[in-house]
Amino acid sequence: MEQVLRETHCVPKHKPQVVLVVCLSHIRSVQVPTYHLLAEMGNAIGLHLKRLHTSTIYVHRRMLPYLQDAFGKRMTTESILIFQKV
Repeated sequence: MEQVLRETHCVPKHKPQVVLVVCLSHIRSVQVPTYHLLAEMGNAIGLHLKRLHTSTIYVHRRMLPYLQDAFGKRMTTESILIFQKV
Protein backbone atom coordinates (compact mmCIF):
# COMPACT_ATOMS: atom_id res chain seq x y z
CA MET A 1 0.00 0.00 0.00
CA GLU A 2 2.82 2.38 0.82
CA GLN A 3 4.45 1.76 -2.56
CA VAL A 4 1.21 2.69 -4.35
CA LEU A 5 0.88 5.89 -2.31
CA ARG A 6 4.48 6.84 -3.05
CA GLU A 7 3.80 6.38 -6.77
CA THR A 8 0.64 8.52 -6.63
CA HIS A 9 2.66 11.21 -4.85
CA CYS A 10 5.19 11.28 -7.72
CA VAL A 11 2.74 11.39 -10.64
CA PRO A 12 0.54 14.50 -10.04
CA LYS A 13 2.07 17.90 -10.76
CA HIS A 14 1.16 21.36 -9.45
CA LYS A 15 -0.63 20.19 -6.27
CA PRO A 16 -3.51 18.22 -7.81
CA GLN A 17 -5.65 15.74 -5.93
CA VAL A 18 -5.29 11.98 -5.61
CA VAL A 19 -8.45 9.90 -5.10
CA LEU A 20 -8.42 6.36 -3.69
CA VAL A 21 -11.42 4.09 -3.17
CA VAL A 22 -10.89 1.32 -0.61
CA CYS A 23 -12.93 -1.06 1.54
CA LEU A 24 -12.33 -2.20 5.08
CA SER A 25 -10.26 -5.36 5.17
CA HIS A 26 -11.01 -8.44 7.21
CA ILE A 27 -8.02 -10.51 8.29
CA ARG A 28 -8.97 -13.67 10.17
CA SER A 29 -12.35 -12.14 11.01
CA VAL A 30 -10.75 -8.98 12.41
CA GLN A 31 -11.83 -5.74 10.77
CA VAL A 32 -8.87 -3.59 9.64
CA PRO A 33 -9.60 0.13 9.00
CA THR A 34 -7.76 0.31 5.67
CA TYR A 35 -8.82 3.92 5.02
CA HIS A 36 -7.30 5.05 8.33
CA LEU A 37 -3.99 3.29 7.64
CA LEU A 38 -3.82 4.77 4.13
CA ALA A 39 -4.53 8.26 5.50
CA GLU A 40 -1.63 7.92 7.96
CA MET A 41 0.72 6.59 5.28
CA GLY A 42 -0.26 9.33 2.86
CA ASN A 43 0.36 12.01 5.46
CA ALA A 44 3.81 10.57 6.18
CA ILE A 45 4.85 10.89 2.51
CA GLY A 46 3.38 14.34 1.83
CA LEU A 47 -0.24 13.68 0.86
CA HIS A 48 -2.69 15.66 3.01
CA LEU A 49 -6.08 13.97 3.50
CA LYS A 50 -8.41 16.69 2.30
CA ARG A 51 -11.67 14.76 2.54
CA LEU A 52 -13.04 11.32 3.43
CA HIS A 53 -16.37 10.04 2.13
CA THR A 54 -18.09 6.72 2.77
CA SER A 55 -20.46 4.98 0.42
CA THR A 56 -22.70 1.94 0.85
CA ILE A 57 -22.15 -1.09 -1.38
CA TYR A 58 -25.58 -2.56 -2.04
CA VAL A 59 -25.68 -6.36 -2.04
CA HIS A 60 -28.23 -6.62 -4.87
CA ARG A 61 -25.98 -4.60 -7.21
CA ARG A 62 -23.02 -6.97 -7.00
CA MET A 63 -22.14 -8.76 -10.21
CA LEU A 64 -19.89 -11.56 -8.95
CA PRO A 65 -20.97 -14.42 -6.69
CA TYR A 66 -19.67 -14.32 -3.14
CA LEU A 67 -18.32 -17.25 -1.15
CA GLN A 68 -19.14 -16.48 2.50
CA ASP A 69 -17.38 -19.61 3.79
CA ALA A 70 -14.15 -18.83 1.97
CA PHE A 71 -13.95 -15.07 2.52
CA GLY A 72 -16.04 -14.29 5.61
CA LYS A 73 -18.24 -11.24 6.04
CA ARG A 74 -19.09 -9.31 2.90
CA MET A 75 -17.92 -5.70 2.62
CA THR A 76 -20.79 -3.25 2.80
CA THR A 77 -19.07 0.14 2.76
CA GLU A 78 -16.29 1.72 0.78
CA SER A 79 -14.23 4.75 1.67
CA ILE A 80 -13.23 7.45 -0.78
CA LEU A 81 -10.05 9.25 0.28
CA ILE A 82 -9.21 12.55 -1.39
CA PHE A 83 -5.61 13.63 -0.87
CA GLN A 84 -3.98 16.94 -1.76
CA LYS A 85 -0.32 16.81 -2.69
CA VAL A 86 1.63 19.05 -0.29
